[in-house]
Amino acid sequence: MNVLPGYSARSVTQLLGSLVLSLLVASCTSIPTTLGPVSVSLQYNQIANPGEFPTVPACASFSSIQVVDSRLDATIGKRYVETNPSITAPLSTASDVAGWMKAGAVNAAQRVGINQKAGGATLRITVSSDSRERKRGPTFGV
Repeated sequence: MNVLPGYSARSVTQLLGSLVLSLLVASCTSIPTTLGPVSVSLQYNQIANPGEFPTVPACASFSSIQVVDSRLDATIGKRYVETNPSITAPLSTASDVAGWMKAGAVNAAQRVGINQKAGGATLRITVSSDSRERKRGPTFGV
């Protein structure tokens, strides 16, 4: 007996199975209504190409690098829900921001050929603020 004229029972069963599976996947999607704070670990990871660095004279040098983190707030950014940017949470780090900045400066100086030697200038860096945003999209789960 055909349930739908012109369709076999097998094709109707496959159609219903696909429909049920689609509804099941759709019902497992949830959009968060709140976000909790997140703390991330900072690691210096250079991703620049050699051509992005200038060449410097052979006499270029510095005696030391001093980095001061003068930020009043440890928050480095915010995360938010992609479909509702009004839902936010702070993004912070427990890492040493000044140490992270110094590692990046040392790496960049070495990359362009600036040497560290006595009698050179002191490179002073002050971290005054930094802000990043991280989107959070829908969550899929069963």
